[in-house]
Amino acid sequence: MGKHAKPVTGEAARLRRRTKLRDLRVSRLSLYRYRDAVALFTVYCLQVFGFLARSLDELDAMGVEFIESCWEEMEPKSLVSTTLAGIQHFLQRKRCLPRSWWTLSTWNLHDLPARAPPIPALLAYASAGKALADQLPGVAAAVALGFAGFLRTGEILGCQFGHVALFEEAAIVSLPFTKMGRRRGAEEMVAVECPIAIALFILASAGRYPHEYLAVTPQFFREWWRASMQTFDLDADVWRPYGLRRGGATHHFRLFGQLETTIFKGRWGSSITARTYIVEAMSVLARSQLDIASKLLAIGYLRLLFDTLAGTS
Repeated sequence: MGKHAKPVTGEAARLRRRTKLRDLRVSRLSLYRYRDAVALFTVYCLQVFGFLARSLDELDAMGVEFIESCWEEMEPKSLVSTTLAGIQHFLQRKRCLPRSWWTLSTWNLHDLPARAPPIPALLAYASAGKALADQLPGVAAAVALGFAGFLRTGEILGCQFGHVALFEEAAIVSLPFTKMGRRRGAEEMVAVECPIAIALFILASAGRYPHEYLAVTPQFFREWWRASMQTFDLDADVWRPYGLRRGGATHHFRLFGQLETTIFKGRWGSSITARTYIVEAMSVLARSQLDIASKLLAIGYLRLLFDTLAGTS
């Protein structure tokens, strides 16, 4: 320091000790939002991919998958833009996620206000039968567990064979990287009592390693799902995987009529939100019944499912 330089004192000195220079480019509130959003993105990557990005291209590809998941699960668009801005802020690089920003711009052009309709039980288990017909027992188990356990799409994609433990008349699915689990500092789990889902998991798990994913990869599962909906003569842009959670919760409530039990099983933080969610899903389900052709196609694959499980018992 030169002899004529003024020493840093007072508020300026306290500011330097409290913050990093790069963090002064954004407000403190924006910085907190960036940290929270990037933390959720990190949890998502660990849950779905099992590792963090090792290159910018890999990070960009994960960003695209994250945006697709947010779009499907009706997350606010602001979460996506905050996440992308936060990643670039902490990397101190601009325009390093071109495909992710392009996907977000597509969202801006085609923002659908409606939620994914709940998948009825017939279509859910017929989809599992379709997976068996495609020689994909792991995908069949993932669909059935997702429906019976009200799993979110990201939870289905991140489910490994080692995350499922079998007990008498129940399968316990561990969910290591959920949003609520991170906030509470505890791993979440869900109990699945559905005999079909349990039987499919037993069939799929033979000879599999614990770290293998039931749904193979996110891209594979999404492509398979779209092809399956087209097989049932349904619009894949309408009947999306998140409908498994909505349909499973609705089906559970219609079977048992105990809203609090359904809310607990679905792991909703707010009972008011869950009530609205389930009531709306039941209303939508009543209005979005499958036509006769789709029902006949679904029944055919449902028979295949039951015949396969009967042959393995």
